Amino acid sequence: MPDQQEHTIVLGGGIAGLATGYELARRGQKVTILEKNPDAGGLARTLVFDNFRFDIGGHRFHSNNEDVVNWVKELLGPDLLRVPRISHIRLGQKYVSYPLEFPSALNIFPPITAARMVASYILAQFTQRNKPILSFEDWVVARFGRALFDVYFGPYTRKVWGIPTDELSAQWAAQRIGIPSLTQAVLRLLRPKHGPALATAITEFYYPRQGFGMITDRLQEEVEAMGSQVITRATVKTVNPDTGVVTYELDGATHEVTGDRVVSTIPLSLLLRMLPQESGASKVAEAYKLDYRDIIVVDLALNCTQVSTDSWTYFPDPKLIFGRTHEPKNWSAEMVPSPD
Repeated sequence: MPDQQEHTIVLGGGIAGLATGYELARRGQKVTILEKNPDAGGLARTLVFDNFRFDIGGHRFHSNNEDVVNWVKELLGPDLLRVPRISHIRLGQKYVSYPLEFPSALNIFPPITAARMVASYILAQFTQRNKPILSFEDWVVARFGRALFDVYFGPYTRKVWGIPTDELSAQWAAQRIGIPSLTQAVLRLLRPKHGPALATAITEFYYPRQGFGMITDRLQEEVEAMGSQVITRATVKTVNPDTGVVTYELDGATHEVTGDRVVSTIPLSLLLRMLPQESGASKVAEAYKLDYRDIIVVDLALNCTQVSTDSWTYFPDPKLIFGRTHEPKNWSAEMVPSPD
């Protein structure tokens, strides 16, 4: 008698939940994905308004893991575009290219400010050399100097994440900042062939032809094509990790599904409220102490050909309530009703 097919219940139909379900289904498992919203995809989905397409924030695809890159290439095929990266930072009333290009980046500052930045960088090479690099702030100051940190990296990062930069990981800085140091920036200027992989990551990125949501849409299609389920509008009420029983509400009725295992991709604070009281109640209070960062995205459909040529623009000024703008059409012409 053949073994019974294993069944995994996945909580959350965002990109993490869909990718998990996809990989498990490929391995022959039965998968049930429960998503509370009308559409799967979570923050990775693409919204459509009058034939304008908007990501929730704009998500370029990039990864240092070649296996992950190949995984997405296999999933999307020719629908995955390579897009030239053009981005700027608005500092005062001027715009400077990002990643920063030296010495041209210094030209927007008064001579005394530019000199202070250079001196700050040189000083950091001596004063920071033997200091432990623990935080985002440590990492940036050691590689770019205190003055440049104070002008851009510090204000922008505090604005986006809402916490002091000395509480952010240095590892995160290494992953997010395109140029590893001011020295590397100068080397790239003097020797364009220096570090081709780095240059490629800085000058282009991958993007799905009709928005980032193509990834989650394709994952859902593949999961369902393999005989598994993605149930939307399903609000999970209880999860019993011992029995594998999950209850959820759908269209006013309560349903129950049982699996061999349960995988959660939903916020931890929500999951803990769903667990049996004896296993999760003591942790719920701690979950409420978890900090998180809300994001507000304003989508504008404009009757004009183009606002700028930028992929995106950064605004570190704390007096401005927004931190970044991006123009979807500059990522793919299919993000708008007409290229004209």
